[in-house]
Amino acid sequence: MLRLIRVSAPTNPNRRAAVGLVISIVGLLGFNVTFLGSSWGPLALFPAGAAFIYGSWLINPWYQASRDTTKLRITGLPLAVYAVWVGGLLLCAALTITTSGGASAILLVGLWAVHSVYATTFEPMEFALLRTRRRLGRGVHLRILTLWCGLAGVLRLVWALAFIDDGRYRVFLAGASLTLILGGVAASLKVQARFRKVCTGLHRNVQRLLRGLEELGEADTDTERRKAQQAARRTWDELEEYLLARADTGISPLGVCVLPEPAVVDLRTRVMASLDAAQADAEHKKVVDDLLILRDACSGRIDPAV
Repeated sequence: MLRLIRVSAPTNPNRRAAVGLVISIVGLLGFNVTFLGSSWGPLALFPAGAAFIYGSWLINPWYQASRDTTKLRITGLPLAVYAVWVGGLLLCAALTITTSGGASAILLVGLWAVHSVYATTFEPMEFALLRTRRRLGRGVHLRILTLWCGLAGVLRLVWALAFIDDGRYRVFLAGASLTLILGGVAASLKVQARFRKVCTGLHRNVQRLLRGLEELGEADTDTERRKAQQAARRTWDELEEYLLARADTGISPLGVCVLPEPAVVDLRTRVMASLDAAQADAEHKKVVDDLLILRDACSGRIDPAV
């Protein structure tokens, strides 16, 4: 069966990728059939999943042979889909907020709930270091946006129910609404403060590690070199804590990390190899370039007063 599948695949890479793209789209459309409510809808799950897997397999050789810039764009497609989904929900909520308060409230609260639980799954694992600046900004801004969407949904639902009861509790609801708004302001400021604190600590430790690498390269004796290595390793230990931290929330499973764990492990391996190397080489320069990317990701987001 597997041999038959391999033989039936087109040999031309571009044609193979085009066929794979079409089959993958058909597979994704097939998933939507399961939500139509028909009795045969669930039967589409298996063929739709098989079509998507087969299409992805056809595309993979073309993807692996592509340039890094092409791979960077392709792996960013889930973010584009997520942005379209968020924008579509916000548009639907805006169109129904005056006519159907309950529906718009459910959309807004649902947007907040889905983002809180699933937002990190849309962040690409590939080229994580290059995406650091935008990932951090995206995580914080979307956290605040969806927070206010959830608050707006709750307020819209409460006020919709209040008018059903002839408005006898409007005074109480006005006070409760003001309390929720002030709570939203406080939560937004807290998210921003955490974001600036993480960026400040990240920048500070990256700078210290860069200075440590410079001192290591300037060491003349074995004693000086060992001291410089030990100081650089201690700095890395502190830097690694910030790399694994969540920039937008203290709840680890829900927040957006500075770097995904596989990227942190890879960077740690290369930093330690650079510290143990007898002299600076191409890998040492690559480590320095990566640290500069991290430092530049914090540009304009530093606040030593927090």
